[in-house]
Amino acid sequence: IIVMTSMRAYARDALRKIVKRSGKQPKDLPLVVCDFDDHDFIDFSYLEELRPLVFFKRELLRRAERFSPYAWGHDIPIWPLQFAAHYANLPPLPEEKFVDIFCSLGRTHPTRDLLISALLDAIPKINCSHYIAYSPPEGVNDPYGLLKGRQDWDGYMKLLAGARLAVSVRGWGRDTLHYWEGFMAGTAMMVVDPGIIIPHPFIPHDHYIPIEPPYEDIAGKMKLYLNKPQWLEEKRLAAKAHCLQYHTTERRAEFLISISSKVLSGEKIFPEEYGL
Repeated sequence: IIVMTSMRAYARDALRKIVKRSGKQPKDLPLVVCDFDDHDFIDFSYLEELRPLVFFKRELLRRAERFSPYAWGHDIPIWPLQFAAHYANLPPLPEEKFVDIFCSLGRTHPTRDLLISALLDAIPKINCSHYIAYSPPEGVNDPYGLLKGRQDWDGYMKLLAGARLAVSVRGWGRDTLHYWEGFMAGTAMMVVDPGIIIPHPFIPHDHYIPIEPPYEDIAGKMKLYLNKPQWLEEKRLAAKAHCLQYHTTERRAEFLISISSKVLSGEKIFPEEYGL
């Protein structure tokens, strides 16, 4: 199987050269194309040019309650393939929780500005320890000096793992590394549903606390769940176990290989076997 992991121009040009050198037509090659970019647009003209066996898309939006790889009206099957939890090279993580609220975000989407404004309003009301890292736009009021600088990787992961609650919302893309890192770190997560198709998805209230913009109730939710430590413990452990079972980088590779191999061999694929 030949796997193309980018849809950007340089990758497309490189693949065209490989196809040309092979002396074959694209449809005669065992080609798999992955699109990991921060958008939900599907370039069907490029798929027609290359005719891959299967197309994997990170930002694959839900189109129906029941998943089908042909729901996009194309004869090339389209499957989801997100970021994942990468647990290699982690620093030693704390076993005890030492901060109530952790949130560290780049300023990459308007909903993050809304979230930070809500947190700046909420945290003084609930009297909790916190670490909020963000570079706010002009005009954001931070009278208590709550916002701090972003950490390096080791510091970030230690704070994330040491938090009783962490918050995840979309950035440039709906799918963010912070989402997977929080579950991997064993932290109870407050999450805005990314709205994309995820095999074996995390379940609201079973694995995370759902929140939505404009986050008007976030202070109440934080106070409620910080006062339910046993509930948080159960949910964070269940979410971490689910993450390690289905959402590591190894599981992503196995998913890609399994789907691609079955398409190549003509074997029937049942989405239910993949948690879809």
